[in-house]
Amino acid sequence: RVVIGTDGRGSNPDLNLLEDLRFAAAAHPDIHPETVLHMGTDWAAAALGVEDFAGTLVPGGRADLAIVPLKTPVASDPWEALFASRERVSHVISGGQFVASLDAPPQPS
Repeated sequence: RVVIGTDGRGSNPDLNLLEDLRFAAAAHPDIHPETVLHMGTDWAAAALGVEDFAGTLVPGGRADLAIVPLKTPVASDPWEALFASRERVSHVISGGQFVASLDAPPQPS
């Protein structure tokens, strides 16, 4: 399996995994967007040996995720919409708790 991840600021200055996934989807339109998402989530977690607590949303799991609002329809297929959209991540949830939002200033940790 091929996986996608951010390497470091030398090769990816903003460490934006969503942009990397969008680039891969655009560069390889023959690969279904669902597969591209697997490349950056559960397959990547398995490659790193952290699949027991990262890479999927499952009952009892950590609930680490990002929310990307799809404000305007860009595709009829929801898988394609995620990568065709230029929207940014609006919220980040870590351990089931909101930790960052474009709508609110960062909270002290």
